[in-house]
Amino acid sequence: MREVFQRSNTYRALQHMYLELGAFGTAASFLTEDYTDVIRHYPLTIGEFSVATDNRGMVNTLARKYRMTVGNIVREFGIANVSTGIKDAWDRHRVDDWREVIHIVQPREDRDDTKRDAKNMPWASTYIEVACDHQKVLRESGFEIFPALCPRWQTAGGDIYGHSPGMESLGDIKQLQQEQLRKGQGIDYMSQPPLQAPTAMKNVGVDSLPGGISYYDATSPHSGIRTQFEIRLDLNHLLADIQDVRGRIRSAFYADLFLMLANQTDARMTATEVAERHEEKLLMLGPVTESLHNELLDPHVDITFSRMLKAGILPLVPEELKGMDLNVEYVSVLAQAQRAVGTNSVDRFVSNLGVVAQIKPEVIDKLDVDEWADAYSDMLGVDPKMIIPGEQVALVRKQRAQAQAQAAQAEQQKLQSETVRNVGSVDPSQMGDVMNMFSGYSTPGTVQ
Repeated sequence: MREVFQRSNTYRALQHMYLELGAFGTAASFLTEDYTDVIRHYPLTIGEFSVATDNRGMVNTLARKYRMTVGNIVREFGIANVSTGIKDAWDRHRVDDWREVIHIVQPREDRDDTKRDAKNMPWASTYIEVACDHQKVLRESGFEIFPALCPRWQTAGGDIYGHSPGMESLGDIKQLQQEQLRKGQGIDYMSQPPLQAPTAMKNVGVDSLPGGISYYDATSPHSGIRTQFEIRLDLNHLLADIQDVRGRIRSAFYADLFLMLANQTDARMTATEVAERHEEKLLMLGPVTESLHNELLDPHVDITFSRMLKAGILPLVPEELKGMDLNVEYVSVLAQAQRAVGTNSVDRFVSNLGVVAQIKPEVIDKLDVDEWADAYSDMLGVDPKMIIPGEQVALVRKQRAQAQAQAAQAEQQKLQSETVRNVGSVDPSQMGDVMNMFSGYSTPGTVQ
């Protein structure tokens, strides 16, 4: 699937959609089949599409209005399916005239479940020519799955369209633009102030460049060129407010989150404090990333997988995956950072467990180190190739236990052989006296 993404325009389309989300809160893109690249994105911009949701709050209807030339309409839909006006324009070779077309994708309520043709698929796709009198239907077909991606930044209540950081900071953006305009005007007043000159110089050219000289006949000693009024503007307060507004805009677009460590000025901050701040800021984007996973990334993967399955380019299913549900995990920097937030609680648990173990060592039995290693590596986004599977770990441990048992057995045999050898070197007379000591029937003494 990554190869399909790289060959198609997926990443360019996603970048466009992310920009639309941050500015307008709602983005849309048609994801259709493509003979060359398997899939093809047709991203839309705000103002040319409309969406609707179902009772679960998920987008299930997308309509767009766009323009096509007469030539492209005829090539796309066929001369037999267009209106009389487009036929006349085609016959007069006016193929570059523009016409408006509406494309609507919506659930098909009146379909026949027993048929699998285009007009009985779960999703209806209808192209309508707007300019004609009766809104000519150019094509009516369908899709097996909803072919559009319609993510929203954040929704509240029954909202259909999303709410974006651009909407939240719109007032600050307008204020910043107005203050920049006033600052520019103030600088212009100070650098090029309005002048006043004698009426005798009305038709005389004035050289206003630095070092320039303008000659005229003065009627009084104080009739030279001078500024109309003195301008000494203090822009410090305006500049301070501009910086404050810029900070609010950066905060609205989460710039402080992504540049948290780069903008940190306190070098005495501990690693624990850094982790706490990192966790607090990432939790602010939790609902947004969850919405993007549900409305953008998951549908994108599902549609691409179905297109690849239909094209017959997927390899055979491995025996280990037959009958199993597949779960997609995202490996972007933000997704990894959010999963890594869970390591803070794990670190605190293991650290406190070690402290308690110094008093009560048996508490260590509560920690499943194998599960800890798997969960911790998953939170950090470690490459699975670096983690040995549980079956292989069990085999290694079994071999290690067998080797340790063999070593212990060899050590025991060695100890027994040394004992036998030492016993064989003892004087029999002393051996008998020792036996008498343990038997209790005689006292130690020299054997006669």
